[in-house]
Amino acid sequence: MISLFPLCGVGLCVYLVARRRVQRSIALQTTAGNDIPNEQYLEIDDTEWGKVQLFQEKYGATLQKRTNPTGIYNCHGMVFGSRRTSLYDGTFLATILKDDYYSEVKQEDVIAGDVILYFEKNVVSHSGIVVEK
Repeated sequence: MISLFPLCGVGLCVYLVARRRVQRSIALQTTAGNDIPNEQYLEIDDTEWGKVQLFQEKYGATLQKRTNPTGIYNCHGMVFGSRRTSLYDGTFLATILKDDYYSEVKQEDVIAGDVILYFEKNVVSHSGIVVEK
């Protein structure tokens, strides 16, 4: 959505274009029926673009780009929301893990399709799906 805001001086008005991120959510629950707060954005904000640029700088030589970045889902939404939404409140990841019967697997027993969680200071910072051992 685009809004125009006038910036007026003496005899002159300049219109600045201000973009608002359109946000919505979907119904999302654990198997136990607990609601999971989520968000979908129809465009990516500057913070997320900054993350994309850092990622490209770090891994650019080895990246295989499949599609453009999206504001619809993040890593947790890909893993636990079937690529339909973003999950930003990490406290609900524990609820999902418990309600949906996830259990820890030893590294030597990991197989493709398993969920992997990355932690920073005992907080889940990233999640993914294992594609190969």
